[in-house]
Amino acid sequence: MAQRIQVLCISKTNRQRRHEAISHIGGKNADGSRWNMREKDAINGIETGKWNFYGSFEI
Repeated sequence: MAQRIQVLCISKTNRQRRHEAISHIGGKNADGSRWNMREKDAINGIETGKWNFYGSFEI
């Protein structure tokens, strides 16, 4: 079963352009430390069933 992980931040290839690609995602571990990973590692984790990412936002 995939580990469910909340994404709290993203990094993009060009921060000034809204439609640029995401290069990294990140969040917090249970102990409060921060983590980040490359976009292609996140995709690989999803495809192999290792991780299930989610995010939330307020409008």
